[in-house]
Amino acid sequence: MRYLLMGLMAVALAGCTAPPQAHKVETSAIVPHSSTDTWQALTRFATNHGLAVGISNEQGGVLQAALTSDQLARYADCGSTHSVTLPDPQGSITVQISPTDSGTSVTARLVATDRMFLASAGEISRAPCNSRGILEAEIYQALR
Repeated sequence: MRYLLMGLMAVALAGCTAPPQAHKVETSAIVPHSSTDTWQALTRFATNHGLAVGISNEQGGVLQAALTSDQLARYADCGSTHSVTLPDPQGSITVQISPTDSGTSVTARLVATDRMFLASAGEISRAPCNSRGILEAEIYQALR
């Protein structure tokens, strides 16, 4: 009986979810400023946008920040479920800068996951989310 109920629940849930959509994401840009000026603008952006910076390495040109669930709701697409919701998004943004002949190369990558009920396995697992491209665009705009 238990397996029959789990099977029925799995079939019901399978039709009630939508995977995350693919979005156009600009993954890198060249900004016409020195690495030092770009780094300063990047740290200002992180502070002004309430990003929880975990790694800040100016010499290596890497800044990584954890994103809150509210930030992920805006910046990531984790798909949707219309029955059982298990919201627990987790994610971060990593920005790498490096000098070039024409300014500074900036690469931003948002990585996020959310909890999801896997009907086929009858268990809860983490599933990847897709970036909407909004945060990356905001970063590039602020650094230009």
